[in-house]
Amino acid sequence: MNNLAEQESYKVAIVGWGMVGENVGKLLMSRQFPLDGDPRILATPRSAGRSVRLGDSEITVEVASEASYEGLDFVFNTAPSGFSAEHAEAIHAQGPIVIDSSSDWRKDPRVPLIIPEVNPEAVNDMEIGIVAKPNCTTTIGAIALHHLDEKARLKRLTVSTYQSTSGQGKPGIRAHHAQVLEMVNRVDELIYGQINPYPEPTVFPAITAFNAAPLAGTFEGDNDHTTEELKFRNETRKIFNRTQEQLRIDVTCARIDTFNGHALSILAEFEEEITAEQAHEIFSDAPGIALHEREDVPQPIYVVGTDPVHVGRVRQSEGAGKRGLNFWATADNTLIGAALNGVNIAELLIR
Repeated sequence: MNNLAEQESYKVAIVGWGMVGENVGKLLMSRQFPLDGDPRILATPRSAGRSVRLGDSEITVEVASEASYEGLDFVFNTAPSGFSAEHAEAIHAQGPIVIDSSSDWRKDPRVPLIIPEVNPEAVNDMEIGIVAKPNCTTTIGAIALHHLDEKARLKRLTVSTYQSTSGQGKPGIRAHHAQVLEMVNRVDELIYGQINPYPEPTVFPAITAFNAAPLAGTFEGDNDHTTEELKFRNETRKIFNRTQEQLRIDVTCARIDTFNGHALSILAEFEEEITAEQAHEIFSDAPGIALHEREDVPQPIYVVGTDPVHVGRVRQSEGAGKRGLNFWATADNTLIGAALNGVNIAELLIR
């Protein structure tokens, strides 16, 4: 690995120029990341040759699968799963560290799964020059749970997620927008019952406009849990360094009628006692958390565009008593859930 701490500036590339890739580029600019020249932008052959604006620069998009990565320090991969599985090791062999947003490497024991606010020490476990970023829903939940875990040690989680359509990037937003436009004049049917066929879902397995479907992700094989549910369960355990026996997790992932901002309803049970009053104190002092009190409930449409994980509705569990807490967490899944976490990882590696 390059001796990053001794450098004054860094050569960077971004693979993929969807919502997350664009946000990575904007964050590198707004946070004054010590760049050595403009970031390179790489994507599919279909996008190659077009020009994109980043800051004051016009940057020509290169073909990710054909490019040389020599001389780079960091490659932020925001391309969908598959590209990184095929190319990440070869990219690192040319020099740069790959910070990967896909699901290709998250379960690999050689690759740390990192949220700098939660488990920065895991960076020392990097064996092959690849760092994985968790799924956006996992990231939001883990940041909210981290300081509670330090106080009382998590034992069990029961979670329901409410995931926006930006979880599938620009195609998800476009599909959702088209459905909203088609459905908005069918209020009577939405109130009294369907008369004519609703629009067929395309990007998602269920309709998203004016709907809530407990089907975020897809089913694979005979497993009754969706891919999103399995990601949350497996990634949360890896981040907190727990086995299945040490941290039981029940999760239902739903796709809802919002464009951006994921939310989670969490019942957290602990080995030690922890009161709602203690949780309020912990959340109020925790970096990366914005605590909302009583009626000031955090809602996706109001937290989009902000960096923190917003937490509210903190209360004692009736079933678990002083060893359990109920609360709500929401955040911009394209920022702290994705792009910002990736940039934070690069800043951690520099430190």
